[in-house]
Amino acid sequence: MLGRPITGESHEGTGLVGHGHCYSDGLPDRAGFALMKPPIDMDDFRALHLAAGQIIHVNVIRRRKRSAYHVRIDFGRTIGERWSVIQATREYTESEMENRIVIALINVPRRRVLETDSEVLILGVPAPDGTVSLLGPSRGAQLGGDVY
Repeated sequence: MLGRPITGESHEGTGLVGHGHCYSDGLPDRAGFALMKPPIDMDDFRALHLAAGQIIHVNVIRRRKRSAYHVRIDFGRTIGERWSVIQATREYTESEMENRIVIALINVPRRRVLETDSEVLILGVPAPDGTVSLLGPSRGAQLGGDVY
């Protein structure tokens, strides 16, 4: 059973930050708290090449445990086309992936994922049900447009 709520209690050493309550039994209320990573400066942020691209081709990589998509993304004339692998077959159909505009990290090393090349990292966030929700602009975007 939880103790009485205490606001403004220190959460030092718990990895929890944010605005919420800590109960008198010392257990934080998880609502309103998030695990935080150490701060970075603006030069670190500027070093990330985040850009908008449109998925122009989708291949399904079928696996027993978890399938994935191998997608070709058009980032416009400056960046060109790149391949990426994303495990989102439970959340999105092939037709939902086709022509979707996504945000991706461009300046990452090429990696082998599920025995295929992945040149960029498509960004997503956890949905309320714990599945992936892909990041994309709400009103369209210039292909290759930088995130700022």
